[in-house]
Amino acid sequence: MDIKVTIPDAQKDRIIQAFCSQFGYQPFIDDFHSIPNPETRPQFAKRMLAQVIKDTVRTWEANEAQRIAREASITDTDKLVIT
Repeated sequence: MDIKVTIPDAQKDRIIQAFCSQFGYQPFIDDFHSIPNPETRPQFAKRMLAQVIKDTVRTWEANEAQRIAREASITDTDKLVIT
């Protein structure tokens, strides 16, 4: 599956700025020499978008696993015979 997101040029800078600000892009790597970050702002924004997708899937799958485990536990404990 290919997912393509097209951002109009008029909105590009706004979106890149939002992702860079929201996720903490650093123009310089903290180092004794303040080396410029080799990852550009657009690259960073794209990487963060991919991370948002991964985090969303991870959260959903964890919630589903928790729900399934809870239902299995309820079903299992309902079978307990207590007299």
